[in-house]
Amino acid sequence: MAVVITVVIIAVNIQVRKEKSAFEMAEAKFQRSVGKTKSDIYAMYGPPNSIVDDGQGQGGTILEYLSVQTYGGGREGVSTVTYRKMFYLNKDNMVVSVKEDKQ
Repeated sequence: MAVVITVVIIAVNIQVRKEKSAFEMAEAKFQRSVGKTKSDIYAMYGPPNSIVDDGQGQGGTILEYLSVQTYGGGREGVSTVTYRKMFYLNKDNMVVSVKEDKQ
């Protein structure tokens, strides 16, 4: 019985590490986007969900990418969270900053 429990614990730890590693790699990719071009972002993430003016009046834009995650089930019900990645581009279509939030 102890062997089975140990194997289950090891399997769970391996899965958690894989998920954490994948998240960290995605976050690092996102942060390395600063200095890239609009074309680079399209190549990495595909077309954005929306493109909006940055409101600064100097020709900059914001590429917005949305990702919807659904959690839960059962008695607690289902909860949905929308994550938004934003790439701020200057007038020369270079990424000058990035931001991520959830709605």
